Amino acid sequence: MRPAGVDAAALQRDGHLLVRGAVGESVLRRARTAAASVTDRLYPASALSGTKDRPLDYLTGSLLWQTNDGFRDLVFSPRLAALAAGALGCESVRLLYDQIFVKPPAAALTMWHQDQVYWPIDTTGVADRGPIDSVRIWLSLTDLPAAVGGLHFANQSHRHGPIEADELQCGAPGHCSTISIAGQPHTVSSYGALAAGDVTIHAGYALHAAGKNPTSLTRYGVSLAYIPDGTRVAQDLSDQDRSFLAAYAPGRGAGDLFDSTHNPLLWPSKDQL
Repeated sequence: MRPAGVDAAALQRDGHLLVRGAVGESVLRRARTAAASVTDRLYPASALSGTKDRPLDYLTGSLLWQTNDGFRDLVFSPRLAALAAGALGCESVRLLYDQIFVKPPAAALTMWHQDQVYWPIDTTGVADRGPIDSVRIWLSLTDLPAAVGGLHFANQSHRHGPIEADELQCGAPGHCSTISIAGQPHTVSSYGALAAGDVTIHAGYALHAAGKNPTSLTRYGVSLAYIPDGTRVAQDLSDQDRSFLAAYAPGRGAGDLFDSTHNPLLWPSKDQL
């Protein structure tokens, strides 16, 4: 069963898209409670403001679905899994990992980066979406005004694949309308104000960033990384790759399937839409 509901052509073109109201209030409510609990457990109050020499960017935690039922309900949301499957154009998808991003008031910006450059994945033979063979869904747990919003994206940047630092000329997110990648100009997009339950979906190689939080609100975002079922671990592994596997696919090595207990099959879902 191949799910619908994603503008795959727009995702292929731009590398990102917005879906409004992807998650219902009951799931959001439990996840919000879980987010506050996790933040209190992982970080002392002093961490919320960073240090004089290094302002706080964000607070984060991962693998939360394994220990918190509120996050488990969110991670196993059939609606989100269906969106990921539609975005990847495949029959079944697995979780690579979950992550929460907490950006408290006065938090600093998050500079431009790509996600997939940190993932030792090989999707040969299981992905048929051109330059998109992994996706990440970013979900807002609360209503956010445009002043803080979600992510900023460099349009069509995913088509470059991995981008070297010396190929990139860019300004701070929220303060530039174009950036240059390997001498090619790319316009920058963001989606402004977000309601709780809105999500953005972006390709693993999409260049993205986040602005400062100038408001009195704490921004709680949950990010879920998805890969097609059948994805394998890459062959040439660095020490960083091995650390990634130890955390997010324990027991797996070069050439193995990403099918550890940390990487559950999320679509098809046991609870169909």
